[in-house]
Amino acid sequence: MREVHRNSAISTFSATNNKPANGKPAATAKGNKDAKQYQNEIKRLQDKLPPLDEQIAQLQAALNGNTVNTTRHVGGAKIDDWRDELVRAQNQRDDIVAKISALQDEARRNGVPANLIPE
Repeated sequence: MREVHRNSAISTFSATNNKPANGKPAATAKGNKDAKQYQNEIKRLQDKLPPLDEQIAQLQAALNGNTVNTTRHVGGAKIDDWRDELVRAQNQRDDIVAKISALQDEARRNGVPANLIPE
C-alpha cells in the first residue's frame, strides 16, 4: 500500500472519438433549422392570432357596453371576470407576437434569406 502513496503520478485520459460532448450529432442542434421549419412554425403561431384578436375585440366591446353578436356563456361571471379574461387574452397575444419575432430573428441569424421568412 505504501507504493501507491509514494508514486503520485496522475493519469490523464483523452477521448479519441470526435463526438460532441452531449452525445447528439451536431446536425440536429436547434440552431440548424432550415427555412421550411421556420416558415411552418411562424405560420402556426400566426394562425393563432386572428381568433385571439376576435376574442379581444369582443371582450372590449362587451366591457364598453356595446352589443355583442355572439353568445357569451355567463355562468355567474362578473364584469371583472371579463376584464381578467381580456388581460389574459392580450398577454397571450403579446407572447405569441414575441415568439414570432424571436423566430424571425433566429432565422435571420441562421442565414435564412429574408424573402423566405414570413412577416
